[in-house]
Amino acid sequence: KPKVEKPKVEKPKVEKPKIEKPKVEKPKIEKQQLIIINKSIINDINSNVVILDPAGLNYMQKTFKGASAASGEIYDLLTSIKPNDDVISHFSQFKSNENLYEKNVNKISRAYYTTYNTKKNIQLHIIHAIGPDFRFSTYLQEIIKDTDETKLFNFLR
Repeated sequence: KPKVEKPKVEKPKVEKPKIEKPKVEKPKIEKQQLIIINKSIINDINSNVVILDPAGLNYMQKTFKGASAASGEIYDLLTSIKPNDDVISHFSQFKSNENLYEKNVNKISRAYYTTYNTKKNIQLHIIHAIGPDFRFSTYLQEIIKDTDETKLFNFLR
């Protein structure tokens, strides 16, 4: 008997689908934005910019001298070496950091809006906001540990 060879059937080649990595576009930075990176400010600013200053109480009551990090960089842009008189007046209502929170019975705002001139002769809008200093206040530390939502809500409002 003659041998009958089975015809060779080639297996179809299955190509692995090519997966393209999605193109990630770098975010576009608007010229009106103020960017703080590694304690430096890209100061391509104009009079439409509003800066939120994470201020320290002592700097709002007397002078900007000695301020560092983000606040120090912001103050370096200004022609003034101290806060405006209205800022000093507002923040002088707080005798100490304790008066910002636990002894703030009159609910005085811990933020204040004002304008300054920059060294580039631009009017800069700043909101000075005194944040909580959790390092020194047992009152604030207790709020964080506290599960009472009402107390936490009142603190954050």
